[in-house]
Order: sequence, then structure tokens, then C-alpha cells
Amino acid sequence: MVEALAKYKKNTNKDRMTAAFIDLDDFKQINDLYGHDVGDEALKNLAANLRESFPDSSVISRSGGDEFCVILFGKSPEECEEIIREASKKEQFFEYENNRYKYTISIGYADYPEQADGLKAVVNHADEALYSAKLAGKHRCFHFEPAMANAKRTQLGFSFKDVVNGIPGALLIYSAAGDEEILYANNELIKLMGCSDFEDFMAWSKGSFRGFVHPDDLDEVEESIHRQIDGSLSEKNHQEDYVEYRIIRKDGSILPVVDIGRLISTENHGDVFFVFIRPRDEFKKNF
Repeated sequence: MVEALAKYKKNTNKDRMTAAFIDLDDFKQINDLYGHDVGDEALKNLAANLRESFPDSSVISRSGGDEFCVILFGKSPEECEEIIREASKKEQFFEYENNRYKYTISIGYADYPEQADGLKAVVNHADEALYSAKLAGKHRCFHFEPAMANAKRTQLGFSFKDVVNGIPGALLIYSAAGDEEILYANNELIKLMGCSDFEDFMAWSKGSFRGFVHPDDLDEVEESIHRQIDGSLSEKNHQEDYVEYRIIRKDGSILPVVDIGRLISTENHGDVFFVFIRPRDEFKKNF
């Protein structure tokens, strides 16, 4: 990248530039939850939005994975800042197979020669500003400051799968409406149900929370969950529930479990339950 910039600068005789690094927030989570086809559409959509947001004189490139780089030439730092911040405020969304998906971006940027004595330095500074934006909570737009050079990046090295599969327990995410469609299950839950993988679990459960709850317990379980959710909403902001019931595992065995859940409102799936499920005997032994 630095070599290409040096060649472009030499051929155009432009001595001033601002480098901006743009990252699609939680791209790994998009891939993990919705699949790589949706992830590819998100990248294509972001590329198109960048072309619309930045001047034709800018150089726009994908620097790898979910990260893009934009170089603005011949403008003052103040002009570049206005353009970059307007781009960061733009609503990012796309439609794919009749579903609408929203996402956010983070941006870090730096100016040459005001903040760097060479092209390599300005690119590095923009990268450091981007990581500072990500560490600050994502969906941020940060101008480089010297203190950012020491920002720690370790917490950015985890994917959604790393996190949920590392949780010491069975995690289930399912829709709170309709047929209570299962959206995600980690490895611990799949093993708890006696299934070999996610596809096996989905086929056996028919893709629904109701598919593995003992039929004699189902009505009482759902009534209890919604009664607790309604009660917790009136008392506090956390919509949570605690229920005990029996599940039927794939091999036909029956296992009493404890279910601790929270109702979350999401942009793409509406209201969903995030649920931790543990064998009842194991849970009560530990607590």
C-alpha cells in the first residue's frame, strides 16, 4: 500500500493527504450469525457507500478482511475531517433475500504531513486511530493522537464463536415470537442435547425451542417465562427469567434442566431470548 501511495503521489505531485481506515464493526459476528453470503453482501454494500461518500479524486481500497482504506488528496485536514465524519454518520444497511440488515462502521484517520513525516507513518497512524475507535466501543470516528500509538489490541482478537463457545455452559438464542425459531446454539448446548453438530440439532429439534422441551412441561414453561418477563419489566430494565423443566435429548433420554434467560430486542430479528441451560443437578450442586 505504501509503495502504491508513493507512486501515486509522485505521478500526481500532491503533497497533502489524509489516510482513513474504515472497519465494518462485528463482521465476524455477521458471518457467524447470518452466514458468509450475508457477510459478502455487507462488504459490497460498504464499498458502494464509500464510493458515494468520498470524492472521485480519492483512492479507495480494501486492505484486507473487513477493513478498507481511503486516501484523500489535496485537501486541508479540516476539509477531510468534515468528509470523513459525514461518512461515519451515514446509515449503513442493505437488503438480501427479503431481509434487511443494518451494520455500523468505525473510522480512524490521520493527516500528512501535519501528523506524519512519511507515507508509512500516516498509514500506521490511521490504523492506530481505528483500533482506538474499536476499543472505545465501535461505531466511532477518531482522529489520530500520539497517545493512540500505545493502545492495546488484545481484546479485538476474539470472534463471536470464540466468545460463545468459550462460555462455561450451554447457550441458546431463539426468537421470542411465532414458532420460537432457534437462531444460535453453542457447542455445549449441542452436546447437552446429544447431537453431533448444529445441523443435526436443528433437524432433530425442528429448528424450534419447543422441539426439545418435554411436551408435558411446555405450556407451564412458556407461561412462567412470560409471567417473569412481564414482572421484571415493571420492576427493572432487565427482562429476565428462571425456569426449571425437562428436555428430551436426541437419544430419547429425559434430563431436568435449569433455564436462565434474558429477552433482548434486536434490529434484525426483533425480540429474542438469550438462554443459558444447565442440568438441574449440576446447577444446584454448584450453587
